Amino acid sequence: RLNHPLLGYTLTPDSVYQAIINWQAQHHYRVQKSQIVFTHNVANGFFMAVAAFSQPGDAVLVQPPIYPPFLKAPGLNNRQLVEAPLSLINNRYEIDFIAFEQAIVDHQVKLFLFCNPQNPSGRVWLKSELEQLSAICLKHKVVIVSDEIHSDLVYTGKTHTPIASLSEKVANITITLNSPGKTFNLGGLHIGYAIISNPMLKKAYLTICQQNAIDGLNLFGQIALEAAYSQQGKHWKEDLL
Repeated sequence: RLNHPLLGYTLTPDSVYQAIINWQAQHHYRVQKSQIVFTHNVANGFFMAVAAFSQPGDAVLVQPPIYPPFLKAPGLNNRQLVEAPLSLINNRYEIDFIAFEQAIVDHQVKLFLFCNPQNPSGRVWLKSELEQLSAICLKHKVVIVSDEIHSDLVYTGKTHTPIASLSEKVANITITLNSPGKTFNLGGLHIGYAIISNPMLKKAYLTICQQNAIDGLNLFGQIALEAAYSQQGKHWKEDLL
């Protein structure tokens, strides 16, 4: 692409959207073009989600140990950070569902920043765990922001389940964030996207994107995403694993 003389403004071709749709389909997650919103990266994505789906002073729930930006995003947006730590049991991180729900009730949590699969432990959540987690969030009307950037890095014998793929009801309260940045070592190109099926949530999210002049991927981000999410990229990922 660098051999082309023009490096100016571009439109996002349909093939980029289709690459995301096809890639997510391998996880049995049906995505539509209209549900895709581009971000600069996943962290940027959940910082914007905090601004879009909560108000100053609202409680935002996280599950440490966790990727450090999760812990920073609420405070930097004048929100209250609430922690429901994971429990280390027999060298395996588990969710304390009782403590998780109690934290939501005690602090009137509006937003849950989730990591699926989990970073830094590498824990791949079971479908039954995701169902229990989402049921609690549905019960208390908590919006889920699910960082799924490590979904490609799952070994044979384990299965990644996008939490939004559980049901239409769960998808309706979920914002899924993803990127080829981790798997394909493309972080420097600032590639990220959100999948939002609820039109009201999408509208709120787009408002924050527009306020921060975020609109589409950069030229090389588009090309890299499409290349990574191709059949050749799938073979490369399998070799990597």
